[in-house]
Amino acid sequence: MSEMLSPLMMAIAVISILAVQKAEAEGYTAKASAVGGSNLAMIELFERIASGNIDITPDIVIGDSGEGGNGTINAMLALYVRQMVDGMKSEPVSVTVPASNE
Repeated sequence: MSEMLSPLMMAIAVISILAVQKAEAEGYTAKASAVGGSNLAMIELFERIASGNIDITPDIVIGDSGEGGNGTINAMLALYVRQMVDGMKSEPVSVTVPASNE
């Protein structure tokens, strides 16, 4: 009897998945007709950027610095500093201020 339940359970799962997908498709169709397809695409894009913590600007830009070929060196230095900053974010920072002699 357990052999017969497995195909039945699989069929129920497939029907459930199809029902959810159909409902999502109908929801997107309703949204698209309400705000327009282009606007819905922009809304979806910004929602995914906001929820996924996706950077949309580069952390480092490599280009000609106009300093006689130091652009690559500056970019490597910027990358090194960025790695240091990222490492400091995960570690607690303690600052000791020496007493003044005044």
